[in-house]
Amino acid sequence: MKGKLKIVYMILGIGIGIILTSFVFAMKPNVKYKEYTNEEIMDRAKELGMVSVKENINVDDVRENLKEDIELENNSEITIKIGNNETLSKIADGLFESEIIDDKGEFIQFVKDKGMETKLRPGTYSLKKNMSYTSIIKILTKTK
Repeated sequence: MKGKLKIVYMILGIGIGIILTSFVFAMKPNVKYKEYTNEEIMDRAKELGMVSVKENINVDDVRENLKEDIELENNSEITIKIGNNETLSKIADGLFESEIIDDKGEFIQFVKDKGMETKLRPGTYSLKKNMSYTSIIKILTKTK
């Protein structure tokens, strides 16, 4: 019986404490309110990089510009020079650094599978990004 009585008094004390605390904060809240004008809100939004609905962004122009940039990047020619007695690994390193190929190991394996590792010729070649391995090999094995 004594244990139940302690629990009742404890719950009663917690309830009274919650009521008193709520009453104190209701009488003197510590909240500051500031009214903002529409201009202040718009200025702050622009500072944060937000765009007004009234400002029209032409998504088609953005897409077209990105498309042109990608086409220019993919069509730009890169000059590669292969010296005498250069190994396939060195050639693959040069192609990878020039971003003509994405994977050196895959390119080396492709060349070996085709049996072309000894047929690569020294010289200066113009290649483009994202060319197929077959196209690269055809260019690098041509005699000039």
